[in-house]
Amino acid sequence: MALRGCCGLLKYLVVLVNLICWLAGLLMLVLATWLIVNPQLLFRQQDSQFYLLLYTLLAVGSIMFIVGFLGCTGACRESQCMLVLFFCFLLLLLVAQIAAGAWAYTHEDRLDALIEDKVMNTVKKEYTADEAQAVTFDNVQKMLECCGAKNAADWALSSYNQKNPDGGYEIMISSSIESYRVPPSCCLPELSPDECDRATQLKGPIFSQLKTSIYTEGCAMKIVQWKEENKSTLALICVAIVSLELMGLLFSIVLCCAIRSVDRYKA
Repeated sequence: MALRGCCGLLKYLVVLVNLICWLAGLLMLVLATWLIVNPQLLFRQQDSQFYLLLYTLLAVGSIMFIVGFLGCTGACRESQCMLVLFFCFLLLLLVAQIAAGAWAYTHEDRLDALIEDKVMNTVKKEYTADEAQAVTFDNVQKMLECCGAKNAADWALSSYNQKNPDGGYEIMISSSIESYRVPPSCCLPELSPDECDRATQLKGPIFSQLKTSIYTEGCAMKIVQWKEENKSTLALICVAIVSLELMGLLFSIVLCCAIRSVDRYKA
């Protein structure tokens, strides 16, 4: 059997929409797998919430991959069974995405706090414990033009300066008069290596030195600021994805009804 006219055009629209869905699912699968196995990931720590997010991304990518396959194959073969399966899977995926988006919107403060905690933990403990994370965090400081978690003074009580990050009040008092260093990635790009070496040797609170040779803003604030600045772009992407999925639901139902009508006509 072959659909003609508007129904034939609709058939190829379904194939096109599901091809995009299939490619998006494949991209999410590759991205989630890379994030799970990548040793240079900044937030790669034993954090259950972070890994839950990654495995959720992996699951959503798998579902989108299956949905795209069912939609393309069902439309090409004009199979009502595959189109119904496609509709059910896509509806389940759409509901899950809306629920996840609502959760992320209502728990935005928790996400900001999680970012700050993870960046602070990287500065205090993980920077010297994992070379891969050190390379990644150096790139973050250079790219975002920041230093430390809240500011450059966070490095004073870090393992980078052979300090115990959990050393308590006495260490905090003594840190105000002791000298300490910050990583070279905190230097402004126009400095020479010798100038950078001198600029990274600090004493006491950074704000008392009026340093102009290193970045003074914290990376946690910069990451949150980037998220806020790109919130509208991320929202538009989500709306586009949801709209595409709604079109897929509508087209699949109409196409399924058209196939049934042709079958009845031939019978």
